[in-house]
Order: sequence, then structure tokens, then C-alpha cells
Amino acid sequence: MKANTCAKNWPQCEDAAKLKQELLQTLSAAISIGYWEWDETTKRSAYFSKGMANIMEISLDSLYEKYQCEEDFFPFVHPDDLEHYINNLSVVLDPEHPRGLAHIFEYRIVRPNGEVRYVRELEYGTQIEDGVITRSFGAIQDITELREHQQDLEKRNVLVQQFELIPEIGYYIWNLDTEKYIYVSPGLASIYGLSTDEFMQRVNSLKDAIALLHVDNQEHMANFLMAEN
Repeated sequence: MKANTCAKNWPQCEDAAKLKQELLQTLSAAISIGYWEWDETTKRSAYFSKGMANIMEISLDSLYEKYQCEEDFFPFVHPDDLEHYINNLSVVLDPEHPRGLAHIFEYRIVRPNGEVRYVRELEYGTQIEDGVITRSFGAIQDITELREHQQDLEKRNVLVQQFELIPEIGYYIWNLDTEKYIYVSPGLASIYGLSTDEFMQRVNSLKDAIALLHVDNQEHMANFLMAEN
């Protein structure tokens, strides 16, 4: 019934399919993701999406022309990641790899202009004939901004850990809306002769925080904080 309905309304079905393809391309561009399909019997490419070409920063025609077999992709991979990339190729074809389970790994690519990008690749085996996978497909996503953000956080964590090693240095996170501490370091609490739990229990307002200061400095600090707000 569905096939007959689609046949009678072919223009509408064709328009719907075109719309879905356009939506997929828009979504792929928004999240920097591309798709591919691989013929495991011929070891040749079967399909590349425009999103994948965009990640490589080459035209789709060039991608099909340059990337026809597995070895053709090696020049795109960062030299330091090539061995890692090769070791992760075709994992889904391993008989011991659980059927229906995707394989995900990350590596760097080098665009034609020399720009290095971090990508995450997902591979999935399908179309099994006589116990052998004859077709695989997957996706590749540009995660450069995510990796850079993670590296920035790691650097900050290292700095925080280094600060913690300096005797009696403290730092805190203060919520301007609630006027409460969100976090105080052990170093800050120890300056006041308190544990972090004792500090958080004792200080529930800006007034409480000022009360921890020497009486001669309380008015000055209160005026300073009022001016800042």
C-alpha cells in the first residue's frame, strides 16, 4: 500500500526525499559531521557526503578522485597519528568484534593548506553475507574546538594544582547573584584556621565573609565590594 501510494504521488515523495536530504546536509554542516560508505569486497569507496569533503576542506569531486582505497587517505592523516589510524581501520571486520557495535576513535588530519584538525570517526559494519561483512559505513566529525576546550581546561587544572602546592594560598568561586561561595579551596579555608566544610557552613552571606576579616579592614572591604557591585 505504501509503495502504491508513493507511486501515485511521486512528485510529493520526491520533494519529501529532497527536503530530508537538505535537512541532513544542514544538520551535518551545523555539527561538522560527514558520512561515508565503503565496499568491503572491492575495498573501494562507495559514498562520501558533502560534509566529509567540507571537513577535509576539499571539493566533493576531489574527495572521490583522491580517496578511492584505504591507502589514499593516509596523506590526509597527521604523520604522528598515522600508526594509530591504521591500527583502528577495519576493526568492525574483526570476527571477534561484537556485531552491531560501532567502533569509535580519534585522530588528526592535515588539510591541504596545512591546517591541523581533530576528528572523531565512527565505523559500523553491515550487510553480512555468509558471516562476512561486505559493506561498512560511518561518520567523521570535526571536534577541534572541543579538543581545544578540553586542553584549555586541562591547562587550567594544572595551574590550580600548582597553586595548591604553594603554602597557604587560597582561591574561591563566588556567586554574585546569591552572594555566596560556590567553592573555596583548602588553602583559603586554612588561612582562616578552618576546614573547607567549616568555612562553607560559617559563611552564608557577604556579611559573614566580611566578618572573617580583621575589624580594622571590614569597613574598607565592605565599601570596596559595594563599589564593585
